[in-house]
Amino acid sequence: MIPANDSPSLSVSVLVTSYRRPKYLAACLRSIDAQTVPPTQVVVVMRDEDLETQQTVRQLQAQFQRLPIEAVIVTQPGVIAANNAAFPLLEGDVVAFLDDDSTAPERWIENLLDNYRDPSVGAVGGRIINHLNNQVLYSDMEFDPHCQRIDRFGRPHGGQMYPFDGKWNVESLTGSNMSFRRSLLAKCDETLFGDGFRYELDLCLLVIRSGYRVLLDAESVNEHWCAPRKQGPQRKDTKVVEAHSRYNEDYVLAKHGRSVWWVLSRRLVVRFPRDVIARLRGQENYPIRYLRSALLGWGRGMTIGRSIRRHQLDQLLWGDPVHNRTADLKRSSTTRLMLTESLSDH
Repeated sequence: MIPANDSPSLSVSVLVTSYRRPKYLAACLRSIDAQTVPPTQVVVVMRDEDLETQQTVRQLQAQFQRLPIEAVIVTQPGVIAANNAAFPLLEGDVVAFLDDDSTAPERWIENLLDNYRDPSVGAVGGRIINHLNNQVLYSDMEFDPHCQRIDRFGRPHGGQMYPFDGKWNVESLTGSNMSFRRSLLAKCDETLFGDGFRYELDLCLLVIRSGYRVLLDAESVNEHWCAPRKQGPQRKDTKVVEAHSRYNEDYVLAKHGRSVWWVLSRRLVVRFPRDVIARLRGQENYPIRYLRSALLGWGRGMTIGRSIRRHQLDQLLWGDPVHNRTADLKRSSTTRLMLTESLSDH
């Protein structure tokens, strides 16, 4: 168990990934520079082809003397590759995530750290105020009691952008306003498809499985300005995006043993018959391949989940199971082959 700490004694690394939004990134870094509790480091991850953003970061490094900005250049697209490139460089006791088109009020870091005084807290997020076309989105929405939680059918709920008060135990956070104890932060799962949808859920469920709480704090708020997103060819294809999203969600939930009832009740019993009827009527409907993607993700998540639980049992019984490494490799060979085929198919 991590001992209790007063929040000022904890150091913070802020991680920002950015792609071709230099003006928004500049505003983001200015808000970090104005924090009442300055971060130990700010890591900005950029693509090698994004020269304008690289130039902006160099200018801001010279401008903000007290803000230790570190630039990381990656060649592979996507938030998963960006995060995994930055994780080994992070030094703070707590790692806070902020989108490049978000700005943080001056007490954002202070409010996040205040929650880590409780040694049972492993991750903290806050409300996200979305702005689009000079309007605040979702301001009239009522708070969802399932906000950022998984319901009894295994369905994840959002709602981090809805108005709420107080602090809530949750099971998922949103990437534009979340933080983790660095000791609990795992490498992002590189087998997730597309833009890494549900990687935040995966990280949070790992924290919970480690025996810690994930907390949603209304005071740890930030402003998200909904900047235009530079879309690649896959993101423009809505059917591909939807198929990847279905796969990722059921894969992550099944990996953590959370999706059995969701798949059986929602995917098979409800959605599949509805789609068949819509197709017979000639109406627009979810293609059958969406169901295939969901079931494929669920099946492979179950396989990975069993492998993880076997490994944990081996560690519990034998410590570091060096003596049984050959058996471990045999047991995981099927999983590795399935993942390789999946990546080549997509």
